[in-house]
Amino acid sequence: MTWDDSFLLVSQLLIILILEFW
Repeated sequence: MTWDDSFLLVSQLLIILILEFW
């Protein structure tokens, strides 16, 4: 995994958390 891949994964997780707990 590259840094970009991990960054995308983290971004998706953050978006999901924000949408879930907004």
